[in-house]
Amino acid sequence: MCAKAGPLAGSERGCRYGLMELGSLLPPKEGLEMLMHTSADVFTGPGYRLTFQFQPDYLQVRLSEGAAPNVETMRSYWALIAERVHQLQATQLLVLDDMPGEVLSDAGMELFFQGIEALGLKDTRIAYVKQRVDMAMRMEEVEQQALELGYYVRMTANESDARLWLSYGE
Repeated sequence: MCAKAGPLAGSERGCRYGLMELGSLLPPKEGLEMLMHTSADVFTGPGYRLTFQFQPDYLQVRLSEGAAPNVETMRSYWALIAERVHQLQATQLLVLDDMPGEVLSDAGMELFFQGIEALGLKDTRIAYVKQRVDMAMRMEEVEQQALELGYYVRMTANESDARLWLSYGE
């Protein structure tokens, strides 16, 4: 039991995340800045911008800016996302993709999945939102490919559906 104050006082979750009365948290690794539930942590890389928001067990990432990503760019930002998932011990991940462009081809997706296989995301429940209903069929194909590779993922064009799936499953 811990002696933290607040609604999760004394709970294992409250101790694990260092929750304090004001609802802030300290990520489990030393040297990381304190994140607030209402703040966003932003990282800008070559051709993309990632905006991270975290609350216990749940990480939201918004992908934005730049040109349509290629396989190498996608691997780069997914490596950063995976690193943050592990640092914060998130079990659920919501990715909001505002990047321009289409979903990769089958060959491109195969290269992408080969590149991220070692990132350790297969135990993370991932909801991926690309608000392009014209790509719904392609997103279903990619979702099926990811499921076959052992990822627990849902791809959709609707953010509300993604949040609901993360919370309750099927």
